Amino acid sequence: INKQVVIDEGWNEWAGEVTGWRSSDKDDLKYGMGHSGVTIGDWFELEAEVPVVMEVLLEEDGGTGAFMLVIEQEGEYYPENREGAPVLPVFKTAEIPASVRAEIEYTLIRGEVELEVGPTFNVY
Repeated sequence: INKQVVIDEGWNEWAGEVTGWRSSDKDDLKYGMGHSGVTIGDWFELEAEVPVVMEVLLEEDGGTGAFMLVIEQEGEYYPENREGAPVLPVFKTAEIPASVRAEIEYTLIRGEVELEVGPTFNVY
């Protein structure tokens, strides 16, 4: 976000080596999502109608990749899943059409993320 690394995660031991980023959150990797532990990024602030430069870079190392980005708003209440983790909304720049949502839900473990509610971010 605005050239500041707020999360850097990967399957292997090299995650974070390039940027030097490491999560400082006490709950980092405490909860699972899909077949992996959840990495918790740093807090950052966004203001309505104030554009920011945001890059999301994804890499896979020759196998099958699966990526999910969820967002937590400080001070918001979220229901908890079976592990006690908050069920957070996916990061989205548009509402998810019902047909696409059905395809996404087919591959998700029920109750891990929220697809319908939560903020929708604008793209300029």
